[in-house]
Amino acid sequence: MKNLTLKNIAKASNGILKNDNSKGIEVDNITIDSREAKEGSLFVSVVGERVDGHSFISQVYEKGALCVLSLCAFPLSLRERSSVPFPFLHRNIPSPLYKKKEA
Repeated sequence: MKNLTLKNIAKASNGILKNDNSKGIEVDNITIDSREAKEGSLFVSVVGERVDGHSFISQVYEKGALCVLSLCAFPLSLRERSSVPFPFLHRNIPSPLYKKKEA
């Protein structure tokens, strides 16, 4: 994939990139399936009817994902962390399936 740096993906998706420590590394692959995430992946956390991809964010980082593209600024699965030490890209897109839960 050519020129798929986190900075370029953020620009193309009109998203906000946080904690970019990737140093211009390009994304190797893009997936919405956390089971397919691997080193260099961009995981797009999608809210489905049965599963909320945001609940798998910690797992994809453990697998070596380069970044997560999220629909919310601070997903519920990362709320327990005081700060997210990994690159994180978010774009606020209204979704009828995503409902914020109270802490």
